[in-house]
Amino acid sequence: MRKSLLLAFLLLFTTMPLFSTEGPLRIGVLTDTHIDNRPESLELVKKAFRVFRDQKVDVVAHVGDMAERHSPKGYEYYRESYEEIFAGQRPQDIYVFAAHDTNGISSNGEAFILWRNALKIRQSLYQTFDAKGYPLLVVPQYIDFTMLEEMLHDAAEAYPGKPIFLFDHFPAWNTTDNTVWWGEETRRKILKRYPQVIHISGHVHGTLRNERNIWQGEFTAVNAGGLTTWGGLNPGTTRVSPVDYGVLVMEVKPEEVIFHRFDVRDGKELSPENPWRIPLPFDPASAPYREEARKARQGAPAAFAESEEIRVTPDALPCRQMTVSFPEASIGETVYYYWIDLEKRHDNGTYERIARRGLIGNFHLAAEERPPRLESIFCSSYFEAGAHYRVAVTPEGYFGQFGKTISTEFDMPQTVSNTVVFSCENPMAELPFTNEAQTIRQTPEGDHYLLDDHGMLNLPDVCSNAPVDARFRITVDFRVQSLQPYFWTIAMHCVKPSQDIVWRTTIPLNEYEPQRLCLEFKNSRQNPVHLLFYNGIRGKISFQRVMIERLDE
Repeated sequence: MRKSLLLAFLLLFTTMPLFSTEGPLRIGVLTDTHIDNRPESLELVKKAFRVFRDQKVDVVAHVGDMAERHSPKGYEYYRESYEEIFAGQRPQDIYVFAAHDTNGISSNGEAFILWRNALKIRQSLYQTFDAKGYPLLVVPQYIDFTMLEEMLHDAAEAYPGKPIFLFDHFPAWNTTDNTVWWGEETRRKILKRYPQVIHISGHVHGTLRNERNIWQGEFTAVNAGGLTTWGGLNPGTTRVSPVDYGVLVMEVKPEEVIFHRFDVRDGKELSPENPWRIPLPFDPASAPYREEARKARQGAPAAFAESEEIRVTPDALPCRQMTVSFPEASIGETVYYYWIDLEKRHDNGTYERIARRGLIGNFHLAAEERPPRLESIFCSSYFEAGAHYRVAVTPEGYFGQFGKTISTEFDMPQTVSNTVVFSCENPMAELPFTNEAQTIRQTPEGDHYLLDDHGMLNLPDVCSNAPVDARFRITVDFRVQSLQPYFWTIAMHCVKPSQDIVWRTTIPLNEYEPQRLCLEFKNSRQNPVHLLFYNGIRGKISFQRVMIERLDE
């Protein structure tokens, strides 16, 4: 009996009319709430519900990762909060089932049934709803692509000339921001055959203040951000984790779809003068959120005012780290990234780049939340005492328009001496680079590894015998290049149990300049560690130097 019910839940999708009232269709969208079994974990969710209530939405759509891990009490609190806040109004609620809600349960099917029952909903994994004459398609994260094709085909036939709203957790690859890393290619291949689709996703943990969270190409994609921490990609350093507070309210009219963005903390609309407007019917040639159209509409590139300068400040003398700080570029368009280049001067007067970092601009913060200066910290292992360096900062807009670079130069003071426990000047010959215990092959010249999806630089076991709280730093000089624009993720990784002990450092897209990376870690489990490269795409990599230091307190 249980197996039969499970199959029904997994395979059934139906068209369910929601209501027949007139007027624009209004849908509230939230995602990635990552609640747990504590009632206080729902504070942002309840604020989102109040926004939706005040905006008189017809539908509330949660597009996945409701909980951090399967949380029965959390789901009950979600339902109680929903009923309490929407008392007397009661919009239809629809849900995308995603991976985090399976954590701690032995099977996805069992987790879905428990989740569904705790939320007191009748919805199937795959379902098409009719909302005021528009199709709303709901699919799970672990998607059956044949089922998706059937749903899209049936909706296109049943609703000719209408947009198809697809609620999904995973974004399509290389559409909205960071989906080169977080997106999925098969979705993109399928959806491009249905230009009327408006694909609404989560998963990325972005911010709705980001103008790259809407995209148009063969179809339309919108990422709903999340009520949780997010980090974007900060190439060259470990990611930051601010909290985002954004939700969407979609207003669907015969002539257009309008996406209003709200901050749940105060219930105010973000950029009310500039909601995202999608004209209907969809025309790929004139769609306003095509990248080429947005590039053409860009204003003057972001620029620093004449009086604005970079400061480089040691923490002490001798120094452990140098802080590079600079003001926000206050002229021209919004800054998406600041690119920070650290260069060393050679005796002949030429400069060589040592490291490149990307730092997310302040666009994700309200004006009153923005610090007076942005900062990036370089530990002492990036430098050589007494050498001369230049730091350059270049602002970049949302769509690849670069502003003028500002720079400053300095002589490196004396640095703190740490105990070197391992040093290798020829890693290509001395340190194995493996994938699933198989040595990754080198080029015939022996100067590069040919990297596919991931690789591990195996390090000597020099940390295991240290005290549990001992801290280490690894410094790696390398070059890496992808055959397509892509971010590689780098982490210090503990072998047993398998886990990252330094969280997600990325490297710049398609770069092949020298790159120095310094990661600090605590080998608390006293187990062997290695440097893990993963989440990438086919390319090549070479290592020039590896050093591990014990950080003396």
